[in-house]
Amino acid sequence: MPEHKYTDGPWRVDSAFTRHAIKSPSHDIALVALSPQHEANAQLISAAPDLLQALEELDAMYARAWDTTDGGLHFSAESVAKFEAAHEKARAAIAKATGQA
Repeated sequence: MPEHKYTDGPWRVDSAFTRHAIKSPSHDIALVALSPQHEANAQLISAAPDLLQALEELDAMYARAWDTTDGGLHFSAESVAKFEAAHEKARAAIAKATGQA
């Protein structure tokens, strides 16, 4: 995976008083106004590192699985396990982004 310049995750939402704070273990990332719509926005922002990581893993597997000879996708047993793990990360990131986690 490429190195990123953003603050490492996991990020979380801490709601208090008049704002939602998106925080990492070491930094405040962003402040969002306190309302139901803004809470959804904060959840989506806090899931950004998880979403990016899951997509990068799926993208890397897709590139390795594509067979340029016959145009099909081919997975070894090891690749299937990695794909399933990346899919679960993606599902968890989606749940976090949508406030379902």
